[in-house]
Amino acid sequence: MFKEFLINGLLAFVAIGASGCVAGAVEEEDNGEETGVAEQPLGWIGGGAWQAGVGPIDMGDASDRTCFLTGIMGDFESGNEWVHAYISGGRWYLHGNNTHGDARAMATCVSSTLGRSAEFSWSQGQGAVSLGSATTSTGLPRACFLTRMGGDFNGMSESVSVFRFVSHWYLSGGSSSTGVHARARCITVSSIANQLTLADELGVPAEDDPTYQLLTPANDFDTQCMLTGIAGEFSGNNQEDQSIIVWRNQDLEAQILSVWTTRSRIQGRATCVK
Repeated sequence: MFKEFLINGLLAFVAIGASGCVAGAVEEEDNGEETGVAEQPLGWIGGGAWQAGVGPIDMGDASDRTCFLTGIMGDFESGNEWVHAYISGGRWYLHGNNTHGDARAMATCVSSTLGRSAEFSWSQGQGAVSLGSATTSTGLPRACFLTRMGGDFNGMSESVSVFRFVSHWYLSGGSSSTGVHARARCITVSSIANQLTLADELGVPAEDDPTYQLLTPANDFDTQCMLTGIAGEFSGNNQEDQSIIVWRNQDLEAQILSVWTTRSRIQGRATCVK
């Protein structure tokens, strides 16, 4: 089936550029803001794939890249479940905690630290958290993406989202369950290319094929797409029961958003920047 090929092949591909598991990569407080420089065009510089039961995945030097979530798969059935792309000791790592199933996560790193913000946090019960202006003082656009999600995602009441409203970015969510939370960072970009939201319900369409759609055309190397929204029921006994993934077609280098579930309903949103 296409879905099985996608999951297995993608996990191998997205890990290119990662250095593997690293013991003791403890998450650090990060309240500063990087000045940095950006390559033009905004490039892809690797990433990582994590699965339940393994340690932190090294995704490279924090001085030349910024990493965001691009894939969520499997089981999130308590307030103790989470996945996170974070900085420790000057390097990026992807890690998580999963006690109820076979959760997995993926992250993509872009070749820029320009305007990289500190990490913002939201937890259920809070109002929307401001991530700052949608533009810099010089008029360049800022773009914000998810770096962490967690909690008991048991239906469409559970959601986390990064979004623009009027002239600001915000991080928010909703939950009728427990422990739902998210974190996000922002960077300065040259333009925001497009945004796509997809939903899937009860394994539709037929033959186990995922719902998917192109985010970028073939051979577009200047645009990078990451997750800005996750919602729905993530419960089951393996990572193939539900998945939201931004992935790259290895032949055409197009980027694709794929959403698939055997549960009630899930929804994913990705935003693309240059």
